[in-house]
Amino acid sequence: MPKWFVLHWRFLGLLMVLGTVLVPFLLTIYIKTVTNNRRFTQPETVPNEPVAIVFGAGVWADGNPNTDVSRSSGRGGGIISFGAS
Repeated sequence: MPKWFVLHWRFLGLLMVLGTVLVPFLLTIYIKTVTNNRRFTQPETVPNEPVAIVFGAGVWADGNPNTDVSRSSGRGGGIISFGAS
C-alpha cells in the first residue's frame, strides 16, 4: 500500500463518510429538481389525461403479459383492461 494512503487514512475515511452521506442527498435534490414540473401535490392541478398504474407488471406490445405477470395470474393476480386497446 502506498505510503500516502497510510499517512492520510483519516482524510480518506472522512471522504468516504461524506460521500456516503452526500451522494444520496445530492441525488434526491437532483431528482426533485428534474421532475418538479411532473409532480402534483394538489388534485385540482393534475391534467385530465388517461393514466396507467403498473405495479411491477409488464405487458408486451401484442397485449400478452410478460413471464412474471403470467406466472402470478395463476395465484390470484391478473391483468385488468379498461377501454379499447
